[in-house]
Amino acid sequence: MVDGVTRDRTRVLLTFAFETLDDVRRREFCRPPDQLLLQVIADGRTESVTVADPWRSRIADVARGRWSRTERRVVIGGSPLTHVRPLRLRRTDPTDLASVRDQYQRYGRLLRRRCTPQDVLVTANPFVAAWAAPMLGIRCFYYARDDWAGHTFFRRWWPVLDAAQGEVGAGTAEIVAVSETLGHRLRPDGPVTVLPNGVAGHVWRKRLGWPTRLGPHPGVYALYSGSIGPRLDTELLARVVGHPALDAVLIAGPVESPALRTKLAALPRVRVLGDLDQATLAAVTFNAAVGVVPHVVNRQTTASSPLKVFEYLAAGLPVVTTDLQSVEDLGERVQPCGGPAEWVSALHRAIDAGAASEAERSETLAELDWTKRLRPLVDAVVQPVPRPLSEPR
Repeated sequence: MVDGVTRDRTRVLLTFAFETLDDVRRREFCRPPDQLLLQVIADGRTESVTVADPWRSRIADVARGRWSRTERRVVIGGSPLTHVRPLRLRRTDPTDLASVRDQYQRYGRLLRRRCTPQDVLVTANPFVAAWAAPMLGIRCFYYARDDWAGHTFFRRWWPVLDAAQGEVGAGTAEIVAVSETLGHRLRPDGPVTVLPNGVAGHVWRKRLGWPTRLGPHPGVYALYSGSIGPRLDTELLARVVGHPALDAVLIAGPVESPALRTKLAALPRVRVLGDLDQATLAAVTFNAAVGVVPHVVNRQTTASSPLKVFEYLAAGLPVVTTDLQSVEDLGERVQPCGGPAEWVSALHRAIDAGAASEAERSETLAELDWTKRLRPLVDAVVQPVPRPLSEPR
């Protein structure tokens, strides 16, 4: 009830992890929180949706000649929403705990001006969930898609990310995690909802031919897709490259460092495609013989729910992957490997198995579609009357 009137629809405030709404639009809403935004917008039970960027630098805005307004109206998926850009002077977050806490408590106070007690916050940013959410005094969901305190890009912030995730685990937000491992890590003894990653059904519904703009078809190839960085085990990749049944290994996605790109390009029969739009990525995936996930085993990867695995399955591919908890129960088309020695035989079996039938692929796609995957969270967020999302494990 607001001002004595019962609200029939919910007002939602959403923040991504460390990306802006403009970043999300450029990458075609391909990551889990991006899809959550689209699902919330499409649901129809919200009164309004506001997306708040992470802190932006006023100085950087001036230097780049960018818009410095803190609020604008935009249309996404045919629906209007409010886009908020909190501004400060500094470009990056500090690395000491007291300063980070202060910055995000201030962030919370800025957002509080536009909130009422019945609003709902959904955030993928651990700093927002830990220290901004308590300033707002509204229901908060933390959508955990990574163990940020193990993510190599954020190494400078690992101690404060650990502290933030500890605060969230202690109860500043309801937790929705993409894997059991991540959920248990964040809140070992309390309620956590686990919603594995999924795929955008419309991207994968129709089987696509090889994209000729990329040149001739490379023959029988394995595919590794996604963000290409330190989680890729290049020694395991070399085993894939050397498999006699393969003509090539294609790597699709942004490569995080020039040194890694050079290292990959030096491997025989490897072709680095770089960042691809979603339609081209789907076409490349559909034409592969096998999807591979040769990851190192570390804090980041053991907590993950690899998007690429679900994209491979949506395309009907057999999958060979490093053994992670999140891929152990995905069916016979996914072959987890406990060590390098298992990869050669697993690749033989996968390539021999071939692509799934269209009927099997269609059934798999229906299970993996974000609309179904995110339904429990969307329902909990948009319900006018709050209800529990999860029960204690």
